[in-house]
Amino acid sequence: MRLRRQTGQAVVELALASTVLLWFALGSLDFGRVFYTSLGLTNAAREGARTAAALAPVCDLTTTRSVVRAEQQGLFPASVPDSVITLDCTASDRRTVTITNFPFQPITPFIGKALGDAGGTIRLSTFATMPVVNQ
Repeated sequence: MRLRRQTGQAVVELALASTVLLWFALGSLDFGRVFYTSLGLTNAAREGARTAAALAPVCDLTTTRSVVRAEQQGLFPASVPDSVITLDCTASDRRTVTITNFPFQPITPFIGKALGDAGGTIRLSTFATMPVVNQ
């Protein structure tokens, strides 16, 4: 009789503990995805800035956007919309590519609510600056 009660208690404790551990595991997965996406965006912005610096003194946003999109396709499947990519050519000795408000949708809703907006979307931003060496 006593053995049966302890077995039932262990099942209940396992159910409670596994629920909490599952949420922690999914949260860790989402943090990893956010970090990976952020690094991919930074690398894509860096390649865009490198291309813009190589094309100097011409300031061509269309070419820079196509380089950013081509670079990010090799890194992660999400597409970077043209509306979030900007190119700053105000300084003659450097080019800056900025990616602002890239929408990232996490898997777990509590990560989106904690770090994102009301809809659960996390907005990522990054930039890269490269010097113009051959003008």
